[in-house]
Amino acid sequence: MLKSYLRHLYRERRRFGLSALLLLGASALTPNALHDPIPHVSSELIAMMLIFLAMPLISIYARKHRHFIEVFAFASLLLSIASHIAPSASFSLMDPDWDFTIVAGTYLALVLASYQFLYGAWSDPLTPKRTFRVVTKMRSTADIYNLWYGLIAMPGHRELYADKELVSVDYADPAHKVIRMIHWAPPRREEYLVFIEEMEKFERIKMRLKIVEGVVDNAADGVTEFRFRDNGRRRKVTMIFLADAVSPRRMLRHWLDDTVGRMMDNRVSAIEWNAKHPNDRRQPVSYDDWWMDTETVSKSANDSRSGYRTAHGRALSDQETKALEDEARKPHLSRRAA
Repeated sequence: MLKSYLRHLYRERRRFGLSALLLLGASALTPNALHDPIPHVSSELIAMMLIFLAMPLISIYARKHRHFIEVFAFASLLLSIASHIAPSASFSLMDPDWDFTIVAGTYLALVLASYQFLYGAWSDPLTPKRTFRVVTKMRSTADIYNLWYGLIAMPGHRELYADKELVSVDYADPAHKVIRMIHWAPPRREEYLVFIEEMEKFERIKMRLKIVEGVVDNAADGVTEFRFRDNGRRRKVTMIFLADAVSPRRMLRHWLDDTVGRMMDNRVSAIEWNAKHPNDRRQPVSYDDWWMDTETVSKSANDSRSGYRTAHGRALSDQETKALEDEARKPHLSRRAA
């Protein structure tokens, strides 16, 4: 449990650092905005300490709302800038007799505007999409064998893959360079093709994913590379993802959230648990993914198909499909939170 919390807080390092800088800037612009409750002790200092203590608590216990940490910090800086520019305005913190209701209303409006400015999907069609390189690293106590097959779906080793929604994995070509994966969690069904570009088993693999059936997000298109290194007591895993086309808004959100690193932590935690408890396997916890914004997600053209298909395209029979679904219902494939 402690390891999970520490990993989570580490992935928030950029959010905490940027928010702290924004709040320090806001405090520097309006140094006497609050009355000092204790003589010779700055009220701004007390407020900053309380905010710094609150940030990790929000991140851990209100994870779905963690993005509001930087939004509130950005809005605080905007309010301080506005107060500095117009010190006599009714919303200004520079006025010793500022009205709480007016200032609170102004601040709330700035929060809503800041969220739309930073994360509103309105900017996606107006800004150019560019390639975006993501690198994340982590260390694990699991051995290379379990890490390799836990992170990379390989035919013949489906039971070791971290995501238990995977019900079928096989080669789709005679050269064994293309892998077909089928994920099934009623009523959702997804099918992928993984094109292996380079591979040195248990050391590194470079691959590209194509969605055949399911949700399609252009920002998720790209090349993924895993590198593994045994450092004795621990193993080091490096993941490199080169996205083909990502908007600046999503770049910012990912950079602050370190989402790929968060997802890696999540999967590796499940792998470590499953390696120690083979009879009590756990499913990785699902986080809100920065890739999957509803504004940019569409259904695949092949999503109208029903039933499973074989590696080479033949539709499975009703009996074969039922066998796959029965396999997915077995206890070792149950979706249990990590």
